[in-house]
Amino acid sequence: MKKAIFYGSVHVFLERGEEVLLLKRKNTGFEDDKWSVIAGRIDGEEEVVSRGDQGSQGRGGY
Repeated sequence: MKKAIFYGSVHVFLERGEEVLLLKRKNTGFEDDKWSVIAGRIDGEEEVVSRGDQGSQGRGGY
């Protein structure tokens, strides 16, 4: 039996009280100079939680 492969994206919301961490997009070629939460694509067999952790560490510095 083949294992299902999920493709999509993960969005991470880091909150402190009523504040939410936002990043300003730059040099992505998509929606540059706009604000966004930490986000990243899931490529194939990655786990959602694992990808969220990687995204917050790499893009958000946490």
